[in-house]
Amino acid sequence: MAVMNYETPGITKIEFEDSLFVTTELDKVTNKEVKEDIESRGGIIKNSVTKGTNYLIYKDGEEETTKYKKVLELVQEKGLEINILPLSLFNILLKGKDILSFGEYPFDADGTKRPIKWLVLKRKGKKALLLSVYGLDAKRYNVNWEDVTWETCTLRKWLNEDFYHAAFSDEEKKRIQLTQNKNTDNPSYHTPGGSDTEDKVFLLSIDEAKKYLTKNKRTTAPTPYAVKQGAYRNNGNCWWWLRSPGSNAGLAAYVSDDGYINDHGFIVHYDTHAVCPALWVNLESEI
Repeated sequence: MAVMNYETPGITKIEFEDSLFVTTELDKVTNKEVKEDIESRGGIIKNSVTKGTNYLIYKDGEEETTKYKKVLELVQEKGLEINILPLSLFNILLKGKDILSFGEYPFDADGTKRPIKWLVLKRKGKKALLLSVYGLDAKRYNVNWEDVTWETCTLRKWLNEDFYHAAFSDEEKKRIQLTQNKNTDNPSYHTPGGSDTEDKVFLLSIDEAKKYLTKNKRTTAPTPYAVKQGAYRNNGNCWWWLRSPGSNAGLAAYVSDDGYINDHGFIVHYDTHAVCPALWVNLESEI
């Protein structure tokens, strides 16, 4: 069984032409949209998994449902080679964006590590700006409810120390670029963004989220591990922090589960927002 989203690093696109697709656990409206996307690209929708099935698409967060488990059992019993991917990753690959594997972090609810999947937001020569495809963990922007900036918040410290050392090998760390981040003021409320910073790992700002991602591309699913850590999930998607301040210094901006950028923000010590790290890496050698 080939599991595209976690177990099969290197698969970075979907081959639609004449491929057979099966969907499971999708609601009626979403299933119709997915079917139209697949058929418009030359793919074929089938009602059940068979020997010739190429892709199985399922709704994020449905890994524990009886129907999903039965499908997996069928795949394993028949020894099928099938790419199994959640709706969130299907939607990203559908848009033709590059997906890279780099580093590893707990993914499953039991803490099992998997390769981290990154969306390539920008390429500049041999360097690339990456954003994690999933919300990898649930963390407070700051452990206390107080006035902070990105420079002083505890989430910045966690990303550049705990996460950095946990997720990347010594060789991978050599590939990560030190980034000069401009921490601009909140564009709507003019809350000061604080001093500029140097970061190995960081969060996108409001301006960067708008620049690199359209609304429908901002929706992000939390990993099962992040959910266990407390990440809020609605319709399979999570809220994820941005580094910009909200309407005052005790709030931080975030992206909601529908892809909307909430620049009013949420209290910085709220503990159900997911973390989607960003970083610049050197692509001189293949990831």
